[in-house]
Amino acid sequence: IAGSVALLTGGINMIIEKGTSRHVKMGSVYLYSVLLNALCALILAFLHPNLFLFSLGILSIYLVLNGYFYLQKSKMTGPVSPTRLDWTLNISLFIFGVWLLSISVIKLSNGSPAIIPLIFGIFSVYLSGFLLMRLRKFPSRQSHTFLGAHIANMVGSFTTIFSAFLVVNNKGYYPVYLGWFGPAVLFIPWIRIWKKKYAR
Repeated sequence: IAGSVALLTGGINMIIEKGTSRHVKMGSVYLYSVLLNALCALILAFLHPNLFLFSLGILSIYLVLNGYFYLQKSKMTGPVSPTRLDWTLNISLFIFGVWLLSISVIKLSNGSPAIIPLIFGIFSVYLSGFLLMRLRKFPSRQSHTFLGAHIANMVGSFTTIFSAFLVVNNKGYYPVYLGWFGPAVLFIPWIRIWKKKYAR
C-alpha cells in the first residue's frame, strides 16, 4: 500500500508544476509513504534475504530524507552550513557502499555473480564520497542552491521505488535487468532538465 501511494503521489508530483500548494501537499504524502515503504522493504529483506530490496530500501531512505532536508535549507536566508545530520547520512551511506563492495569482491572471488552489490556499492560510495568532500571543502553554501539538490534526490528516491515495483511484480514479462536499471535510465536525465529549468 505504501509503495502504491508513493508511486502515485511521486508520479503526479513529477508531472504537475513544482512549488504549488498541491505539489507541497502531495510531496508530504510521498515523503511518509516512501519511508514506510522502505521500512517494510528492510524488514522483508531481513526475513527473506534479498540484497536488491535491502539496498533499494537504504537508498530510498537516504534520498528522500536528503531531498526533504535540502528543501528546508532552500527556504533559509544567507549561507547555510552543514549539520551533524548531513554528515551522519552521508557517512552512513559511504559505509553501506563499502560493505556492498566487499560483498561483491567476495562473490566474484567465489565465481558468483555480483552485479547488484557492485553497482549499488559503486553508486553509494561515489554519491556519498562526492558529498562528503563537498561538505568538507565548501562548509557553507547559499540556500537557493539546495533547490536543485532537492529535485535530484526526490527524483532519485522515486527511481528506487519504481525499480522495486518493476522487480517485485515481474513475472517473466521483461528481462530482470530492465527492472533493476531501467527506471534510472528513464528518470535521471529529467533531473538535469528540471534543475536547469527551476534554476532560472
